[in-house]
Amino acid sequence: MIMIGLGLAKSLSTLSGAKVLEYINCPICRSNAYRRINTCKIAPEDADIPEKALDMVRCRGCGLIFINPQPRFPKEQMKKLYDREYFNKGYMKFYDDQREVCSFQSNEPFSCRLDLIERHKRSGRILDIGCATGGFLNLARERGWEAFGVEFSDYAADLAIKKYNLNVFNGSLEEAQFKDDDFDLVCASDIIEHVNDPVDFLQEIHRILANDGLLYLAFPNAGSFYYKFFGLIARYNYRNYFLLPYHLYHFSPSTIKLLLNKTGFNIVQLKFSHSRSPLLFMNIFNFRDRILLIAKKKR
Repeated sequence: MIMIGLGLAKSLSTLSGAKVLEYINCPICRSNAYRRINTCKIAPEDADIPEKALDMVRCRGCGLIFINPQPRFPKEQMKKLYDREYFNKGYMKFYDDQREVCSFQSNEPFSCRLDLIERHKRSGRILDIGCATGGFLNLARERGWEAFGVEFSDYAADLAIKKYNLNVFNGSLEEAQFKDDDFDLVCASDIIEHVNDPVDFLQEIHRILANDGLLYLAFPNAGSFYYKFFGLIARYNYRNYFLLPYHLYHFSPSTIKLLLNKTGFNIVQLKFSHSRSPLLFMNIFNFRDRILLIAKKKR
């Protein structure tokens, strides 16, 4: 266990009298027993936050990896974290607006995402949570889906509305207050690792999904070789290889199954993918550093 950084994190739990770090129990099993596995330095290029280091821990009960203590930002600061710069320099290098092929350093192209989804459901009302600038929703609409989006970033939501004339709610999923059983499909690609409370998040999705509704999730695979390899390196150089503070939770196949079962979902398909990387060996060998899954709402 890495010992450096614990005193620093505790000292940063208050800043100018305002609490910015909060110790939490594991959201899956509610255990408060965990082991610190890494302390990562937060550089200015990572994020403009007061914390200079964050701890990654592994729950002793279920194995979930998460940041603890966690930063709790006011809404205004959250808006700044997901501003124009985040999307143009961070997000869009992983999600280029190209549809059919991955550009360099992009994850799954939008057409591949829809192909996977449409093996299980061909059409209906789709909600894309964290729809960003709207490229995926626009393609889904062209393929016959009735498209709706939720986007927290003011910049991205405004661009999705103006560029594609999409029906996008600018705010959080909870603030949108959708009706019960409102959607046939909910997509949350690279979102579940960002939310403060993944249990509440998935329970809200369960509420707004129709009884035969499907959930699509995509996120980094904390059980992959990537995490193990760079986790080992980070123990010595304390570098932030894990997109902290944006990624609060880091799920493996086993922990995401536990979380989905807890919140009323059965997995119907789980597959592995890999991120494009500037490191050539990461592209030659599929290190399965991403998880894509389809889950069905339990009745």
